[in-house]
Amino acid sequence: MRRDQLGAQSAPVTAPVLDDENSYVPPVKKAEPTPAAPVTAPILDDENSYVPPEKKASPAPAAPVSAPILDDEPEPTKYVSKFADEDLERVKAEAKKKAVSSQLTSNQRDEKESLRMMLELKAEREAEAAKKGFVTVVILAVVGVVAAILFYLVYSGGVGGIDYIDEGGFSNFMKDNCFIVAALAGVLALAMVPGIGALKSICSLFYLIFSIIQVIGVFAVMPQLSGGGLKWVLCIGALVCSAAVLFVPGSSENVGLYYKKPKENYDH
Repeated sequence: MRRDQLGAQSAPVTAPVLDDENSYVPPVKKAEPTPAAPVTAPILDDENSYVPPEKKASPAPAAPVSAPILDDEPEPTKYVSKFADEDLERVKAEAKKKAVSSQLTSNQRDEKESLRMMLELKAEREAEAAKKGFVTVVILAVVGVVAAILFYLVYSGGVGGIDYIDEGGFSNFMKDNCFIVAALAGVLALAMVPGIGALKSICSLFYLIFSIIQVIGVFAVMPQLSGGGLKWVLCIGALVCSAAVLFVPGSSENVGLYYKKPKENYDH
């Protein structure tokens, strides 16, 4: 009764009835869009068929502006006297030519004269140097003789209290041959004075050997000698004089000029 009061009863809920498979209509498919045509590279024409574009002719350059060419200045008319003598004019022209040629000849003569004077001055200077070289050679000859004497006094023994304490080996050679060596040293030193190049070379070679013998004697013979300080003074003096004769001729320019110049009287 209460339900009647609230209202009519609601209809029952039923499940949806599916359609039959045969009666099912599928949905209509939309048509797919047509694909766009592929992009291809432009096809170039054949090289042989290519026609280059026509080039426009470039306008011709304008002619350069040049300065107007002036006419040569007319030579002034020479005044010719009515009384002019053609022979006289010819003589004047020849005289001018002779004056010019004589001037050139005088200039050449001056140049030759200057060259000659320079050569004479050079020859005079070399002659003066050669004279100085001659004096140097004479002094070296004296020094060589002194070296020979000092050498003999040291190594001969029995002079000035110098004597051999112990003889043997190189000491015997020096004692027996010191006179011959000293004599050769003195003679070859004097042989340098004439200014002969061959003798100078022989003298230099001998004094090289002479100096080596003395250096050996300092170590091998001097300890075997008595005489104290005197033997050392004589020994060192002989060695220094020998070295001077050996080295000075080769290092002195004046001596070299003396041996190159023709031998004259250098005493004046």
